[in-house]
Amino acid sequence: MLDISDIADVVAAAVKEATGPLLARIEALETRPPVRGEKGERGDVGPKGERGASGVGVTAAFRDQKGHLLLTMSDGSVCDIGDITGAPGPRGERGDIGPQGERGEKGSQGETFSLDDFDITPLDERTIKMSFEKGDQRHSFELEFPVPVYRGVWREGETYSRGDMVTWAGSTWHCDEKSIAKPGEVAGDWTLAVKAGRPGRDKT
Repeated sequence: MLDISDIADVVAAAVKEATGPLLARIEALETRPPVRGEKGERGDVGPKGERGASGVGVTAAFRDQKGHLLLTMSDGSVCDIGDITGAPGPRGERGDIGPQGERGEKGSQGETFSLDDFDITPLDERTIKMSFEKGDQRHSFELEFPVPVYRGVWREGETYSRGDMVTWAGSTWHCDEKSIAKPGEVAGDWTLAVKAGRPGRDKT
């Protein structure tokens, strides 16, 4: 009668003999370097997916009275980011004083002038011409003062300047703006200075 251990030895030897070539083949495949195969043909392009919903973006940014940063979104909502400035940090140490720069060249002294270089010429009742001349330098300009000047009875087609005074319809008018309009016809051009009085009575 065979012992159980003898049976196990016989089975083990048979299994080893049967699986030996297979195990050797597996070991050879595992140690062999991989070989890259040929590139296959490109597959067909798949169908295009549906477009996703548009996201919400920022359209404007501003600060409110509290210093908070507010963002206006594309959907009309307002997002409060809060105060992003933060508290000021401590003051840093003062740096070393840099080297003194080189002294620049001395500029040329300008020419002096006196009152003899100025001239004032009256042009009309209210306009004077001030001129300056020094060597090749010449400059002049006119100053007009709106002082009252009586121009007599208002005449149609005449151009009147600010400050002119005329008589019209028995009243005296002051010209406020340059105008050719009849006194009292255009608002802002003339101001009534002296209103005409009522006719007096004859003595009986």
